[in-house]
Amino acid sequence: MPELPDLEVLRRRLEKELRESRVVDVEVLKDRALRTRYFKPAVLKKGVLLEVSRKGKNLVFEFHSGFKLLFQPLLRGWVSFEMPGDAVPLMKLSFEGDRDLYFIEYEDKGMAGLYIVRKLEGLNFMKKLGPDPLSEEFTLDYLAGAIRGRKNGLKSFLVDQKAIAGVGNAYADEILWEAEFSPFRNCTDLSEEDVERLFRAIRTVLDSAISVLEDVSGGGLPPFEYREHLKVHRREGQPCPRCGAAIKAVYEGDRGTFFCPECQR
Repeated sequence: MPELPDLEVLRRRLEKELRESRVVDVEVLKDRALRTRYFKPAVLKKGVLLEVSRKGKNLVFEFHSGFKLLFQPLLRGWVSFEMPGDAVPLMKLSFEGDRDLYFIEYEDKGMAGLYIVRKLEGLNFMKKLGPDPLSEEFTLDYLAGAIRGRKNGLKSFLVDQKAIAGVGNAYADEILWEAEFSPFRNCTDLSEEDVERLFRAIRTVLDSAISVLEDVSGGGLPPFEYREHLKVHRREGQPCPRCGAAIKAVYEGDRGTFFCPECQR
């Protein structure tokens, strides 16, 4: 699943490449991917791209006309200037200068969605999002208040988009490794110092991942779900980079939680 660092680097590159470019054609290539029906895709034609923003794990293409195209990648959605042979095409935006932008889904999961709106607040799932960890709203005070009274485990808290928008399974594992907290530790067990430690780990891990992804992308768009830099996620059985103990994994359905049983407490 694309998470905050993946989508932040993608956002920056798309905005750099396409800002102030005009849309000359719109093609919906998978009808079920278009989740809004009150505005036709044609309203995006001739629109000039004002900016590309990100709300949690959603990309927003805003046009001077006031229309917005929101892309929700969910598990396997992505954006590319070329159509990969192993992906399902959802929509194509053609910009002036013979630039095509494809919204795609690796595997036909039927989950990635596109929404054409004027106001993001009209989408219920957007209204429910917590603050983005890169935003000014995400402060130590906010985190302390959000975690107070929560009785679930730390990983469950981190991946709750109503609490923090943008962190998913992979980076939750990395954040908890950085903070040296067990993913199963109860939120109620954290002291003020622990919350500060978690706050620093969130910022450190996400900022570092963004830097890595910008480097590996070169001058182009970032690769889909690049994970080579991660310390514990998908590293079951490998030595912990900090203490050398074997990384463990606990699976719940298709989702795995990866952690060091020795130095994460």
